Amino acid sequence: MKNPPMSARKKREIRDKMQVSFPAFFGSPTDPLPAAEDMQEKLIAATAAVITTDEATAFLTYWCKRPAYLAGLTTRARRFDLYGEPTGFISAQDREEAVEELAMLLATRWLSKKQRIRRLASKRMRRLSLP
Repeated sequence: MKNPPMSARKKREIRDKMQVSFPAFFGSPTDPLPAAEDMQEKLIAATAAVITTDEATAFLTYWCKRPAYLAGLTTRARRFDLYGEPTGFISAQDREEAVEELAMLLATRWLSKKQRIRRLASKRMRRLSLP
């Protein structure tokens, strides 16, 4: 069974805790470091006393699906651990997947915004009740 999505408030709370505990890795939301291959296991082990396994997994998923993170995967060459130390390189396949995911994410956001604008314009036109 899939866990329910994490609320924005909960994400902020966990992000704040992570920025205090691991400032080298989680310190910059706008220029995040690419995560090491085994980051999930290490994050769960390092934060077991602070957050649950499900929260750690959900937060890391959220952190790594953001446009800023995906952009970092496409421009950086190295991966980093929780303490900001380089642990490996980003493969060409991971880079390509990040480019595709980022393109899909941005296209979805653009379409969503376009649809919201159309709905708003339609409502306004109905209010005017033009012939």
